Amino acid sequence: MKKKRISYKKYTYGAVALIVLAAIIFYAAKPVEKSEESQTSEQAPDFTLQTPDGRPVSLSDFRGKPLIVNFWASWCPFCVEEMPLLERVAKENDAQLLFINLQESRDAAMSFANKLGIKSPILLDPEADAKKKYNVFTQPVTYFIDANGIIVDKKFGPLTEEELLQKIGSLKVAIAASAGVKIINGEKYLASVNPAEILSGGPPKDGIPSIDSPKFENVAEADKWLNDDDLVLGLSFNGAVKAYPHRILNWHEIVNDFANNTPIAVTYCPLCRTGIVYERIINGETVEFGTSGKLYKSDLVMYDRKTETYWSQVLGQGIKGDLAGVKLKAIPVDTVRWKDWRAQHPDTLVLSRDTGFPTYLTTGRYDIVDLYGTDRPGFSGIGVSFTDTRLPSNSIVYGIVINGKAKAYEEQAIKSAVAINDNVGGQKVLVLWDQSLATGRIYHSPGDFSIKNGILTDSSGKIWTIEELDRVLARVDSFPHFWFAWAAFYPDTKLYK
Repeated sequence: MKKKRISYKKYTYGAVALIVLAAIIFYAAKPVEKSEESQTSEQAPDFTLQTPDGRPVSLSDFRGKPLIVNFWASWCPFCVEEMPLLERVAKENDAQLLFINLQESRDAAMSFANKLGIKSPILLDPEADAKKKYNVFTQPVTYFIDANGIIVDKKFGPLTEEELLQKIGSLKVAIAASAGVKIINGEKYLASVNPAEILSGGPPKDGIPSIDSPKFENVAEADKWLNDDDLVLGLSFNGAVKAYPHRILNWHEIVNDFANNTPIAVTYCPLCRTGIVYERIINGETVEFGTSGKLYKSDLVMYDRKTETYWSQVLGQGIKGDLAGVKLKAIPVDTVRWKDWRAQHPDTLVLSRDTGFPTYLTTGRYDIVDLYGTDRPGFSGIGVSFTDTRLPSNSIVYGIVINGKAKAYEEQAIKSAVAINDNVGGQKVLVLWDQSLATGRIYHSPGDFSIKNGILTDSSGKIWTIEELDRVLARVDSFPHFWFAWAAFYPDTKLYK
């Protein structure tokens, strides 16, 4: 990019400009000013100044969004072109801009700003309060401050457009880091993600078609083609009771649906055996998900059709794109046999094979075992290096993360113990085996529980049913995984077995 400097021919500020340049050279040579044009990480000093109409405004009022602070004066020749440039570039990059006039009258400052057509906020510093706090010895001086009030970069002297864009780029990188994301080649990633681990799964984007207008049928119709031992994702949420057979999810992986008035995404990764349901509301808007054709740690990578952000199914979090770092809200769901779900919920609706796609995608008893042999000892996914041999790679575990601490519970261990009182991340949890649905469940627990003769009681002797647990206690987000998949995402996980 060609650097654009100010033309001084139309101004009569020659002598002043020389003085300013001399000041910059003089102060730049001083050891105390070594960081004048370098990145920094100090807290921006707060101050309170007045607007031209006399209203007090503090720097801290601008927290929560990146801010550019520019110190200027009407006699400054550099400011004539720099101030409009700052205003344009800040707007293009969704950054706040604050102009601070140094030691001039209100009339002088506003006459100059109005002549340039400045619309951004202006504060007056007649007593040089902010000037002293920010070591401003010349004009213009520009500070770049992140959403948390940390000075990310600064420049003493005029900025070219190229420099300005570079420093805004540094500001974006700092903001990304504080939000748990990073920027690589202009693309935003979740900080923990290595871009090289986002791999092609074979099919192209939407090559595995999501179901976007699902149809449902009753138990009698579903019994004509579902076998008793077929697995389904059983959902009971917001008054909706539905079953989503693996035999359909194997071919489609995502169902964009509703639980009454709540938009949901029913997701399933055959490679990891993870069935998870999320609300599909992001920043207050309903979005639709599709399959990206990518895998991350052998797991389904979804994308939303509004921003094209990639989402990890296991993490429930954006991993690449504008919404990297944003988390989806998980909804409790159970992976159970059809006969058990049907017995507990005889009025359940069942996802129909009438998906709008070729019938071969639903009529066969396809299972991922047929393609990848997930039931074979040693199967450990695609694109992951399995080294944690505490369990066979395709053992089923229920994993949870609380306050950054991960723990997995082997399915067979839950069956054997029936009820487990544990503490994860400083919080008590109850892990139990639901006999009626033959599945594991994990709850945030107020105390210790025990089971005797099939009866669940707490430490006070109160008897609890699963239905009461669901009404009173919050379920911890937990879903059955193959062990290799859980260990790939959480290599430091603890294991109960």
